Amino acid sequence: MNQPTPMKALTIRFNQMKKTMVNRVLYAINPQLIYGDEDFYSSTRLSKLKSIEATANLMVEVFQPRSLVDIGCGEGLFLNVFHQHGINVIGCDISEAAL
Repeated sequence: MNQPTPMKALTIRFNQMKKTMVNRVLYAINPQLIYGDEDFYSSTRLSKLKSIEATANLMVEVFQPRSLVDIGCGEGLFLNVFHQHGINVIGCDISEAAL
């Protein structure tokens, strides 16, 4: 069985993320109803973190970045994972509650 190229694996992973329940909820509900809702974020945090860690680890392997800018970083879950890999990170978000 052939292994997908790293870029193909990354594309597959992003497509899987689009299909997750959290992302479907965010597309279906006005984001303003969710921002600042601590119960929503805390109830989905662990599943998001596992998915983010897997995706970020693959991105580090494929792209070997030295720095990263995350626009719309929310609470910075992606930033934290990349920073743990020694990558210089900066993030911004329109929601002060997310920062």
